[in-house]
Amino acid sequence: MESTAGRFGHLTFTNNTILALQLSQLGSINGSLVIEDNKLLFDVGFPRLQTVYSNLTVHNNSQLLNYTANVLEKASSISMSGPFTNVEFFSLQEVSGDFEIIGEPSMDCSWFDDHFRNKIVKGRYNCVGDHSYKPRSPSTSTELPSDTPKDPADLRGPGSEENSGGLTKPLGPALESAPPSVDSR
Repeated sequence: MESTAGRFGHLTFTNNTILALQLSQLGSINGSLVIEDNKLLFDVGFPRLQTVYSNLTVHNNSQLLNYTANVLEKASSISMSGPFTNVEFFSLQEVSGDFEIIGEPSMDCSWFDDHFRNKIVKGRYNCVGDHSYKPRSPSTSTELPSDTPKDPADLRGPGSEENSGGLTKPLGPALESAPPSVDSR
């Protein structure tokens, strides 16, 4: 799959058969990020995503256990529910609206409790999971890769427009699809 790096309007992944979603070049989303109703999706990672200017929404992905966005610094709101056992936002500094994550009983909420509640979340805070304290460290880097352009203009390919949403630069090995089913009749 090819998509733009850098600025992006709204980004939605709905009703896909992808197993993993790793967008290694995506830096910011000017609108919403929605990941919903992907029945086979089990892993999501955004190693360079720094800002979601609107809502980050993740719901009804029945196999999604792991979600990492460890350089994400800002989002308008975050709403996630699913069978998560690991959710990581180690660099998050501002949520101007609500923050809600509902995961498995084993998902660690204590880190979010310590770092987000009454601190960076301006709206309502809710985390459903394990609230008992345990030391925690990120499973992915909290630093931008050294080859990440600092100027958003450098993230756009030649001939692209600032808010074009056109396909200009691959986001890396973005999607892994399920193998096709074979009918042996």
